[in-house]
Amino acid sequence: MPASARPGKRLTRRRPNWPVSEGLPIALQELTDSELELLHLVADEPFLSLKQVADRLGVKPKTVANCKTLIAAKVGIYGHQAVNEYAVSVRDWLEKIGA
Repeated sequence: MPASARPGKRLTRRRPNWPVSEGLPIALQELTDSELELLHLVADEPFLSLKQVADRLGVKPKTVANCKTLIAAKVGIYGHQAVNEYAVSVRDWLEKIGA
């Protein structure tokens, strides 16, 4: 069975539906609900491996890796560790928007 045909949970691609707060980083406004969920988890526990994050979200490690790559591209950084550092730096905003 090809990998694309495997059943499993997929991260959604919906846009967040919160009112834009004054001062909210523009990059956060561009992220989907699933990307924000991943950032929130990583902000709380930045030293989790891809597998550990995947287990907590109920997805595959490759899905987490792809999501981190998309986040990095949207916020203008490079690398998964940089995404972890970014998540920690915007933790307060993540709490405010309820991600």
